[in-house]
Amino acid sequence: LELLLLVFFILLFTCAGISIMFTFYQICREDYRWWWRSFNTGGSIAFYIFAFSLAYAKRLDVQDSPFSVSLTLYLGYMGLVCFGVYLMTGTIGMMSSFWFNDKVLGSLEKEVN
Repeated sequence: LELLLLVFFILLFTCAGISIMFTFYQICREDYRWWWRSFNTGGSIAFYIFAFSLAYAKRLDVQDSPFSVSLTLYLGYMGLVCFGVYLMTGTIGMMSSFWFNDKVLGSLEKEVN
């Protein structure tokens, strides 16, 4: 349980750091529409998780047909889990980018004026 919690915190810090870095690069290019891009950058890990679940679903032992009930339930629940992960990590990415813009870039603006 401790290892799982450690990996969860590493995931959150990584999503926050990558979102801050991409937002900083975007603001350096003077593109100030960073809100949704920071959310999508943080939430992009959910697409990787869903792709991994598709690769795992290919290995499931499906007896009768490729569109069985168990496969449909598995992919449906994994879609819901990935959507939850997308919302969670996207929120972490957007809030960390907002904190970065408020604290760091806000202090730079005060120094210029």
